Amino acid sequence: MPRYNGNRCKEIVVRLLQDKRQPLFIDEADRLKIDRIEDLRDIYEMTGVPIVLIGEEGLLGLLTERRRIWSRVVHDVEFGPINAAEVSVYAMQAAGLDIPAELCGRIAEKSEGDFRLVRNMMLLLEKAAKAAETLKVDAPMLETAIASRSWRRK
Repeated sequence: MPRYNGNRCKEIVVRLLQDKRQPLFIDEADRLKIDRIEDLRDIYEMTGVPIVLIGEEGLLGLLTERRRIWSRVVHDVEFGPINAAEVSVYAMQAAGLDIPAELCGRIAEKSEGDFRLVRNMMLLLEKAAKAAETLKVDAPMLETAIASRSWRRK
């Protein structure tokens, strides 16, 4: 496997995007060093493709370090804690589960609004519902899922 430096990688990405224009989605962008953010700025300048940075709290601070980067930010979207209504919609769309509003509230509360924990709980509830040959989640199913692991953030 040939090894490339940052500049060579940037050239490869630009060439690929010139052949097939598509947005770039960069997850965990808050973990990037500022030099890689500068490379993304260069890629945008050379190709004009939208670049979507996905990250946690530190991302905005990283982007505001350099005015020429921050001035190119068109939208910043911050996601707050997931609420009971969103849990209900997620359960239905992701797993086809029908979860009563009261139980969705308990899920949101137990997960402290952390979407990853809601997702993990939904996987357990989906298995429980399949085992019970139903799509309706009841309180005993939720209690079993809650008891199956620690849902606290440490």
